[in-house]
Amino acid sequence: MFSFGKRVSEERKEKNISRDELGNLIGTSSAVIGQYERDDVKPSFDVAIRLASALDLNLEYLAGKEDKEPTLDKKTLYRLELLEKLPDADKNRITETLDALIRDAQFKNTQEQLA
Repeated sequence: MFSFGKRVSEERKEKNISRDELGNLIGTSSAVIGQYERDDVKPSFDVAIRLASALDLNLEYLAGKEDKEPTLDKKTLYRLELLEKLPDADKNRITETLDALIRDAQFKNTQEQLA
C-alpha cells in the first residue's frame, strides 16, 4: 500500500542520502525526517515540495498520484538543454552519434550477459 513516508524513505535510501543530509537540504532535522518517513507526521505542502525537489522527484509521485517517472541527473539535463540550442543539423548529427554509441553499449552488455 502507498505511504508518503515510505516513498520518502525508499527514495532517500536509494539516493544514499542520510536523514541528516535530507533534513539539511529542506531546512529541518533528521528527527523530523524520521517522523515523516514513519508517517507519524504529515509534512505541510511547502515541505512536501521541498522534499520532492531535494529527492529530484515529482511531487505527484510522492503523493501517490502516479508512478515514478525516470529522472535525469543534472548533468544530463544540462547537456540536453545545450543540445536544444544547437542548429538542427548539429542536433541530428549528435543524436545519430549518441544512438550509435547507445546501440553499441547495449550490444556489449547483452554479449557480456550471454557469456
